[in-house]
Parts: sequence; structure tokens; C-alpha cells
Amino acid sequence: MRFRLGLFFLFLLVLSGCRTVEDPRALASNQISIEINENGCKPVELFVPNGEKIQVKINNQTLDDYTWYVLFFDLEGKFDPLDTDNIIAKFSAPAQSQTNDEFLSPQITAKYMTVCALDSNPDQVELINLLVVEPYEK
Repeated sequence: MRFRLGLFFLFLLVLSGCRTVEDPRALASNQISIEINENGCKPVELFVPNGEKIQVKINNQTLDDYTWYVLFFDLEGKFDPLDTDNIIAKFSAPAQSQTNDEFLSPQITAKYMTVCALDSNPDQVELINLLVVEPYEK
């Protein structure tokens, strides 16, 4: 009897340690917010519905100007802000300001790369994953 009770509690302990993975479709939002501060650009992952207008709010709390780029392809090597063939959208984020803008998310559901780049040094970038998903209700 004690053995069974012990197994039962061990099973409950293992179950409580398991975390569920949320469905990305439930996380998709038409509004995204990016914070730029001394710790970098956050969040590291965004979920948006496909083919919809996305409201973008960028809050730059630093003393430097940044630009946020949404790209078609994964970065291979060096990021070139002048390569407009791979840029879906770009948004300026002047120092110590909040900007609001919008873009049309891609129709194709996929993982896209975005780059948060320091304007004075485009080689200094941070990547943010943008997951374009088919939402539950459209």
C-alpha cells in the first residue's frame, strides 16, 4: 500500500514539473510592443496573425537611435540595411522616444527574422523572431 501511495505521489510530482506549451495561434496579436533599453531589445519572440495590419509600438529608452527591420530571410553572415530586397518593413526608433507605426504581416505562415540595429553601428544587431501564424478565428 505504501509503495502504491509513494508511486502516486511521485507521479504527481513529475506531472507538476511538466509544463504545457502554448499554441502559437493563441498568442498571435495585431499589436506588438518592443522595448529598447540598456539590456537590449525585448521581447525575443513575437507572434502575429498572417496577412493583417500589425500595430507596432517601439519604446526606446536609450541615448542611441535604433531601427527595427522585418526581414524575409534568415541572416546569413552580415546584415546590410541597404539590401531592400529582403526588408519587409523598417521602423526608426529615435533615442528616448516612443514611436507608433504599422505594417502588413506576410501572408505565408513562417518564422521570420527581425533585427534591432543600432543606427550608428549597423553591425551591432539583436535578433527577434517573428512568428507569423494562422489564427484560430479569421
